[in-house]
Amino acid sequence: MKILLIKLGALGDVVRSSYLLHGIRKKCEAAAHINWVTSERAVPLLKHHSHIDVILTSEGIVTKAVPWACNILIGSYHWMMSLARAVCWWA
Repeated sequence: MKILLIKLGALGDVVRSSYLLHGIRKKCEAAAHINWVTSERAVPLLKHHSHIDVILTSEGIVTKAVPWACNILIGSYHWMMSLARAVCWWA
Protein backbone atom coordinates (compact mmCIF):
# COMPACT_ATOMS: atom_id res chain seq x y z
CA MET A 1 0.00 0.00 0.00
CA LYS A 2 1.37 3.43 -0.97
CA ILE A 3 0.52 6.29 1.39
CA LEU A 4 1.17 10.02 0.90
CA LEU A 5 1.10 12.41 3.86
CA ILE A 6 1.25 16.17 3.30
CA LYS A 7 2.30 18.59 6.05
CA LEU A 8 3.84 21.88 4.96
CA GLY A 9 3.29 24.06 8.06
CA ALA A 10 5.57 25.40 10.71
CA LEU A 11 8.41 23.16 11.87
CA GLY A 12 6.74 22.48 15.22
CA ASP A 13 3.57 21.39 13.41
CA VAL A 14 5.58 19.01 11.25
CA VAL A 15 7.24 17.44 14.30
CA ARG A 16 3.92 17.12 16.14
CA SER A 17 2.30 15.49 13.12
CA SER A 18 5.05 12.90 12.83
CA TYR A 19 3.67 11.03 15.87
CA LEU A 20 0.94 9.69 13.56
CA LEU A 21 3.45 7.65 11.57
CA HIS A 22 3.81 4.81 14.05
CA GLY A 23 0.04 4.25 14.17
CA ILE A 24 -0.33 4.48 10.40
CA ARG A 25 2.50 2.00 9.87
CA LYS A 26 1.04 -0.38 12.46
CA LYS A 27 -2.51 -0.16 11.08
CA CYS A 28 -1.60 -0.36 7.39
CA GLU A 29 1.00 -3.13 7.63
CA ALA A 30 4.73 -2.93 8.07
CA ALA A 31 5.07 -3.27 4.29
CA ALA A 32 3.27 0.02 3.59
CA HIS A 33 5.31 2.58 1.65
CA ILE A 34 4.93 6.00 3.30
CA ASN A 35 5.91 9.22 1.50
CA TRP A 36 5.80 12.59 3.27
CA VAL A 37 5.55 15.98 1.51
CA THR A 38 6.92 18.91 3.50
CA SER A 39 8.90 22.10 3.12
CA GLU A 40 12.61 21.95 2.39
CA ARG A 41 13.44 23.37 5.83
CA ALA A 42 11.57 20.53 7.58
CA VAL A 43 13.52 17.75 5.85
CA PRO A 44 16.27 17.59 8.53
CA LEU A 45 13.59 16.99 11.17
CA LEU A 46 12.15 13.99 9.33
CA LYS A 47 15.00 12.46 7.33
CA HIS A 48 15.94 9.85 9.94
CA HIS A 49 12.38 8.86 10.88
CA SER A 50 12.13 5.08 10.63
CA HIS A 51 8.53 5.11 9.35
CA ILE A 52 9.10 7.47 6.41
CA ASP A 53 10.30 5.84 3.20
CA VAL A 54 10.59 8.97 1.03
CA ILE A 55 10.51 12.69 1.86
CA LEU A 56 9.32 14.97 -0.93
CA THR A 57 9.54 18.75 -0.81
CA SER A 58 6.85 21.27 -1.64
CA GLU A 59 9.44 23.48 -3.32
CA GLY A 60 9.77 20.86 -6.04
CA ILE A 61 6.11 21.34 -6.94
CA VAL A 62 6.55 25.04 -7.53
CA THR A 63 9.95 25.07 -9.22
CA LYS A 64 9.77 22.09 -11.57
CA ALA A 65 7.65 19.14 -12.64
CA VAL A 66 8.52 16.32 -10.28
CA PRO A 67 7.58 12.64 -10.66
CA TRP A 68 5.62 12.42 -7.39
CA ALA A 69 3.33 15.29 -8.44
CA CYS A 70 2.52 13.35 -11.60
CA ASN A 71 1.92 10.22 -9.52
CA ILE A 72 -0.73 12.03 -7.49
CA LEU A 73 -2.52 13.02 -10.67
CA ILE A 74 -2.61 9.48 -12.03
CA GLY A 75 -3.56 7.97 -8.69
CA SER A 76 -0.54 5.89 -7.78
CA TYR A 77 -1.19 6.32 -4.05
CA HIS A 78 -3.74 4.17 -2.23
CA TRP A 79 -4.23 6.77 0.48
CA MET A 80 -3.39 10.50 0.64
CA MET A 81 -3.85 12.71 3.67
CA SER A 82 -3.28 16.42 4.16
CA LEU A 83 -2.32 16.96 7.80
CA ALA A 84 -2.81 20.70 7.33
CA ARG A 85 -6.50 20.32 6.59
CA ALA A 86 -9.10 17.73 7.53
CA VAL A 87 -9.01 16.13 4.09
CA CYS A 88 -8.22 12.54 3.11
CA TRP A 89 -8.34 10.75 -0.20
CA TRP A 90 -8.59 7.04 -0.78
CA ALA A 91 -8.10 5.38 -4.15
